[in-house]
Amino acid sequence: MNTGGTLNVLEACRRNHVKSALTSPATVYGASKLVGEHYALACFRCYWPTTTVFRSFNNYGPRAH
Repeated sequence: MNTGGTLNVLEACRRNHVKSALTSPATVYGASKLVGEHYALACFRCYWPTTTVFRSFNNYGPRAH
């Protein structure tokens, strides 16, 4: 189950004091998605009471990156 597995990983990170890594996109598409996240966070800081960033990944096909 995705949600249970995610919660298990997050709990293990909390118990082991894991720190976040810097983002480093490997593709132009990835970089453009990261810029969108930064736009959303900047708007949150300036204008809106809440902002959520959702990173959805779905690779498919041979050699998909």
